[in-house]
Amino acid sequence: MEHVRWGVVGAGYVCEKMSGPPLYLVANSSLELVHRRNREEGEEFVIRHGKGRYVESFDELITGNTIDAVYIATPTKLHEAQAMAALKAGKHVLVEHPLTISVEGCERLVRTAESAQRNLGVALYRRGYPSVHKVKTVVESGLIGAPIAASVNSEFSTSQRIDLIHYLLGEIADVSLSTGEKPDLEGDAGSSLLSLTTHDGVAISMSTLWVETGIPEGLLIEGDQGIIHLQDLTGGEILIIARGGRREDQSLRSGTALFALGDRGELRRSPDHRSSPALQRRGRPPAGPDYGSRVPGKTRGTGGSDIAQVVSQTVGMNNTSDSRITGNLEKALHRCVIQQISLCRQEF
Repeated sequence: MEHVRWGVVGAGYVCEKMSGPPLYLVANSSLELVHRRNREEGEEFVIRHGKGRYVESFDELITGNTIDAVYIATPTKLHEAQAMAALKAGKHVLVEHPLTISVEGCERLVRTAESAQRNLGVALYRRGYPSVHKVKTVVESGLIGAPIAASVNSEFSTSQRIDLIHYLLGEIADVSLSTGEKPDLEGDAGSSLLSLTTHDGVAISMSTLWVETGIPEGLLIEGDQGIIHLQDLTGGEILIIARGGRREDQSLRSGTALFALGDRGELRRSPDHRSSPALQRRGRPPAGPDYGSRVPGKTRGTGGSDIAQVVSQTVGMNNTSDSRITGNLEKALHRCVIQQISLCRQEF
C-alpha cells in the first residue's frame, strides 16, 4: 500500500497530543475521517488540526472506501468490539494500549485479523525510539555479556514498560506481583512490585505505579559483563560500562559514553568520551581517580573505598534524579567492579 488513509475514533487527549498528529505528518499517510461521541469536540479536533472531516458514527467511519485503516483511542472497554467491527469491514486497525481487557479478547482479535488478512497493531511506540534501537543493538552485540537483570522507572505506563522489556530482552516466562507494606521510592504507600522473568532467565522489577514526576523515562540493563543505562528513552545519552576493556562498535559512538573495565580492574574512558556533547552539558566526573589509567588503590579486592568513589562519581556524572534507577545503577556498578576485582584476585 503506497498511501494509508486513516480514520480516528476517540479523538481525545492521547490522539490530540501523541498518536494523532503522526497520522497526517508522516509521509504517505493522511487523516481522512474523525469520530468522537461529543460532536462539538470532534469538530473542534478537525478544525484545530486542519485535517479530515467529522462523521456522526463509528459505523459511518468504517463503512465504504474512504479510509484504509482505523486508529482506535477510545476507553479500553470499547476496544474489542470496535476493532472487531473495523477488521470485519476490511480495515487495518491500530489500537491504543491495552489491546483489550482480557487475554481471550486479544486472541479473538488476532484470529479475526488473520482471517480478514488485515494488520492489527497496538500503539506501543516506545520500541520505535532510535535510542531504544541503539540499546537493543548493544544488547545483541554481546558487549555487556548475557543480560541478567533490568529495571525501568515509573514515568510511563506499565503496559509500555512490559512491552519495552519484551522487545529488548525476549518473551516473558513468569510474572509475580507483591504488595509493598512501606512507601516505595516515589513515596507512595502500598504500591505493588511487578517481577518478571524472561525465558532466558533475565529478572526484571518495576513498580505498578505510573507517576509522571517530570523526570525522563529511564532504563537499566545489567549483563554478566557490564551494564547499560539509558537515562532518557526519547534520546538521552547511553552509559555503557563493560568489563574486559572492550570498546563499543563504531555505529554506537554517537551519544554513547563507554567506560570499559580492563583486565586489571581499570576503568577506561571511551576514546570519544571527552567530545560527547551530552557529557559536556552535564559535566564530567571530578578530577581523580584517573579514569584513563586504573582504579586507584589495591585492585585485588582491598580498595573498597576507592571503588565506591569511582561508582559515586560515575553515577553523579549521569545526573538523574530518579532514585529507583540511580539506586539500581549504583548497585550494578558495584557488582560490575567487585566482580572484576574478584577475577583479578583469582588470577594471582
